[in-house]
Amino acid sequence: MGRCLGIVIQPALGRGGFSMHMKKVLEKIAYLEFVNDQLSTELQYVDKLLRAVGFTDGLTTVKQAAKELFDEEKQKAAHGEDMPPFE
Repeated sequence: MGRCLGIVIQPALGRGGFSMHMKKVLEKIAYLEFVNDQLSTELQYVDKLLRAVGFTDGLTTVKQAAKELFDEEKQKAAHGEDMPPFE
């Protein structure tokens, strides 16, 4: 079980068991920890791929590049140039 689960389980055990609500809360925490692990693993994989194709700092480099492009387009729009729709 995840690190947060211990915080919830200890007080519940001290009262002689779990209520149905507590069981639902524990199930939700376990699910959210699973989702967090999956997303974290996916981000690490994407970061590794980006580094492999030449983005020196992976996701950080891509975010910086995207922000620079967006800021350039925003600047053009402020000076009356057409800005393509952001999708």
